[in-house]
Amino acid sequence: MDAKLYNAAVLGDIDFLVQNKDKLVDESTPNNNTVLHLVSLLGKGICVTEILKMHPLLIRRVNSNGDSALHLAARNGNYHVVQELIRCAKSLDKEVESGIGFDKVIQRMRNECGDTPLFDAVRHNHFDVVEFLAQEDPKFSHTANNIGETPLYIAAEKGFDDSVAVILEKCTLPGYGGPCGRTALHAAIISNGAVSTRKLLVWKQSLINERDERGWSPLHFAAFFGRAYRVSQLLTVDKSITYIADNDMNTALHIAATRGEIDTAQKIILDCPDCCEMVNDSGQNILHIAFKYKKSNFAQYILRNYEAISATLVTQKDVDGNTPLHLMAASTCFAPLLVDHAMVDKNSFNNKNLTPLDLIEESEVKVHPVLIKNLLSAAGATLGFRNIRSIEEKDQDPNPLGKDKIREEIRKIGDSYNIVATLIATVTFTAGFTMPGGYHQSGDLNQGMAVLSRKPAFQAFIISDTIALLLSSIAIFLIFVSLWIDNISVLAKIQEHVASLILAAIGAMMVAFSTGTYVVLGESSALAITTCVIGVISIPIYFSNFYKIFNGIFNSDKVI
Repeated sequence: MDAKLYNAAVLGDIDFLVQNKDKLVDESTPNNNTVLHLVSLLGKGICVTEILKMHPLLIRRVNSNGDSALHLAARNGNYHVVQELIRCAKSLDKEVESGIGFDKVIQRMRNECGDTPLFDAVRHNHFDVVEFLAQEDPKFSHTANNIGETPLYIAAEKGFDDSVAVILEKCTLPGYGGPCGRTALHAAIISNGAVSTRKLLVWKQSLINERDERGWSPLHFAAFFGRAYRVSQLLTVDKSITYIADNDMNTALHIAATRGEIDTAQKIILDCPDCCEMVNDSGQNILHIAFKYKKSNFAQYILRNYEAISATLVTQKDVDGNTPLHLMAASTCFAPLLVDHAMVDKNSFNNKNLTPLDLIEESEVKVHPVLIKNLLSAAGATLGFRNIRSIEEKDQDPNPLGKDKIREEIRKIGDSYNIVATLIATVTFTAGFTMPGGYHQSGDLNQGMAVLSRKPAFQAFIISDTIALLLSSIAIFLIFVSLWIDNISVLAKIQEHVASLILAAIGAMMVAFSTGTYVVLGESSALAITTCVIGVISIPIYFSNFYKIFNGIFNSDKVI
């Protein structure tokens, strides 16, 4: 394109454009943008009007991407330019082939991506343009583009509630499909759009039953993302959707179990408790799945709150003959309520003639399996001894290098613990001989004794400091002893105790600091109280987290 003509279009120099009207049709950029494309892109409404007066058919010219001037104006939210293009198009004669006006023709033109101008307006959230285009051509359905998107789907996916509402209101039969066989309702659930979800359900309630290529309904997505409110919204319309299964026969409740979404599961079970009986094509119920995906908190919730349901679930076997207890034993998470459940057969055999305890014996030893093994044994679980060959193969230890690697990893953890424990011991030992308040000087009746020894806060300091020193010293001793131990089970158990001792020692050290600071700031009551309050507040916070960590050894979705 001629540089002067290009600059005139960019600057909106109408006079220059009029003077060079003969060049407007033939001149274009390397991307085949005409002068009309440029002024439409930049929002030069007056220039658009004058150019169309001189060369009205430029309104149908497209660039290398298949974009018309209306595409560019809609994409950039140039509302007045969009209006002017439509107005000018209406003044032209109807297209002979289609028998529709040019205004409809340019609104329905698709670029190389299969997008009409409405797609661009929706995608870039230009609501005023969306509203205008929707009401100008309400009967056009705007079917899917090259990747399966429709304007309604895009608006729902991006959470543009206003655009969803206006398309549903203005358009007679808008397309609602999306990629992967999804619908606009799937998209609204994924984007967690309450308004869009409600409007789509009012507009077309049957969307609630439509499944994508994977077989997922909108409820499956609500369960996957933990959208508890969207679950309630969907179930209010139709409770039977809880029984819809995907291509692998997983219901929304199964999906909630894979994600550990307790709130979502609670709402589903409240409306349809019998859906808990459903199993997928592997014969697995929600407890099987919870342990398969290491969601022990989810399993604990089901076992704790649904006694009647649990009584059935704990005894069910999947296609491999595994009960939930088998899968728990084979995983790295633990649910004490399952071990203690009265209906659980702790010595049940699967299709390979293995009991839960057999599965632990066959696995590479880690922290959780050691704990599960001990608690199962205490609950009466035994080895099955049906599969003697596997026991013989295990005794042969065909992969000693694998155990060496595990042993090495455990020792590395011990090295880290050793550094922390040594630091605590050093600090607390030093504090024990650097008493707050100092000692009585020579000549005093209590020469060499601590000055503040009769203060309750000082006594609390001494006790907590001693506890911290004792606990850290024991931890160091256990780490030292572990250097001569090769048994992986024992090593793992020692590391558990060391971790607990260090956490407790840190707590005691915090108490020592708070009480020691308080006792030496006794005369400055405001500062002493402030320091003590900060320390006191931090202690329960620390110990609550300590409890969570310690409890996590028995009830965590991950190995500690």
